[in-house]
Amino acid sequence: MLPARRACSGAIAVLVLLAGVLAPTSSAARPGAAAEDVPVWRITEVAVPTSAPAGAVKWATAACPSGQSIIGGDIRDISDVQTVVPQAAVPFVNTESFFAAVGVGGTTTQTFTVVAYCVPTALLAGRTVVERVYSLPAGVTDTGGGATCAAGSRAIGGGAWLADPSANENGYLRSNGPHPLGRGWYATARLQGTSLRVSVVCMPDGSVPPVSIATRTAEAGNDVFSYYFGQGSASCPNGTRVLAGGAYIARPDQFPDPEDPSQGRVAQSVSRNGYWHTVIGMNPGYWSTTVVLCVPDADPPTVTMTKPVASPFAARVALDPGIDVAWTGSDGAGQVVGYQTRVRRASATAAFGAWQYPDAWSDLAAVGLVHNGTELGSTYCYSARGRDDAGNWSAWAVQRCAVRPLDDRSLIISDGWTRGALADYWNGTATRTAQQGAVLSRPGARFNQLALIATKCPTCGRVAVAVDGVLIGTVNLANATTVHQRVISLPRTPGREGTVTIEVLSTGKPVIIDGLAVSAS
Repeated sequence: MLPARRACSGAIAVLVLLAGVLAPTSSAARPGAAAEDVPVWRITEVAVPTSAPAGAVKWATAACPSGQSIIGGDIRDISDVQTVVPQAAVPFVNTESFFAAVGVGGTTTQTFTVVAYCVPTALLAGRTVVERVYSLPAGVTDTGGGATCAAGSRAIGGGAWLADPSANENGYLRSNGPHPLGRGWYATARLQGTSLRVSVVCMPDGSVPPVSIATRTAEAGNDVFSYYFGQGSASCPNGTRVLAGGAYIARPDQFPDPEDPSQGRVAQSVSRNGYWHTVIGMNPGYWSTTVVLCVPDADPPTVTMTKPVASPFAARVALDPGIDVAWTGSDGAGQVVGYQTRVRRASATAAFGAWQYPDAWSDLAAVGLVHNGTELGSTYCYSARGRDDAGNWSAWAVQRCAVRPLDDRSLIISDGWTRGALADYWNGTATRTAQQGAVLSRPGARFNQLALIATKCPTCGRVAVAVDGVLIGTVNLANATTVHQRVISLPRTPGREGTVTIEVLSTGKPVIIDGLAVSAS
């Protein structure tokens, strides 16, 4: 998928969005560690959307929640990478937050999102920060360099910022990312009257999950163009997720020259699902390298039930024997590759039984199914969970339920009722009367809500629905036109149990009852 081509302005001749599947070029794991000793990190992302006025510098911070600590972050969803120029993108451990600052050119307010990557504080014993300051040498406008973790430790995050990111004229970051060997952080900047600070967050070897390093190198072409990762492409190997990432620009087969005024800049560098997504502005003759640090994916997917519908109640009354069940699944670091669905049932007179796990529903690729063969008078509840490509299972989704009504033949009739058959009726039958005081009843019902299935017509009458003589509601069956199999919800009355009665209130007006939904949910 290719976005529209657009021209670059100023010193940036080519805008390239790196693409492709990145294979790990090196890896580091805890020497001699047993599998059960390997730390597992669940990374929480905290996103703070921000707007920035034209001609100004905007600061923003994304803070980790209580009990979580910062390891890194990014600036994403930049509305215009040509006019929004990062001046700071760095984790601050003293405030457990990710700090960002951007300068905005042009004449239009722009938007961006600051994202902090957080892990439980208890996992970060031994975390250290190494910071280096780079000032401008005489006669140059560009500088930069690295901050390196001490021996025996490795980088888990980092960033850089202008010491005074208060005005557009103070400069901007050119590159900002992990060193390709995973032991430090590297950044360069265009400066005017300030200095560049580079920071790396480090952890002792063996106290972090196994880290793989993936790189991608691309060459500037002769045309102005942009393209991006196709859907499903991933830089991190299957079963891993992004820990940190970034990019830099250099002459072919060289490490970046921090004093090179023509090196271009990293316009956007962000974490996406399983890969690191970079926008690079660079001149012909330069190469860009994207570096991403990946760790085993311990973050489970999320699954949400969508069918049966949650409301209105009438839509959960299933007149057909096949009940539609559906859900959605998502995973922040990878893909949901399979689902399992379970079901539980309650009859009209009993509580729910235990969850059942049908074999046919244990490994589903689809995000939906039809539950056939359901029984009249039963409430069915469904819940699904998902498995991602790293083998993580989600929690079971919050259940969704549907109820199959009792047929009118399941109701006890008093004097005055007539059983009838007609194709227009639900299940082909209905029970009819025009006698005031005539009663249909169902003893022993257990329910949270009831609904009538009835015919409505211009001359139809009214009924009262009660349980053990306590009124639940009255229903007027009059309608401008005749409609059969109409589901009419009654007020929710949780935890009720007893004999349900349907008593005719009107005189000489037809009342045609097709069924009674007794919902345990």
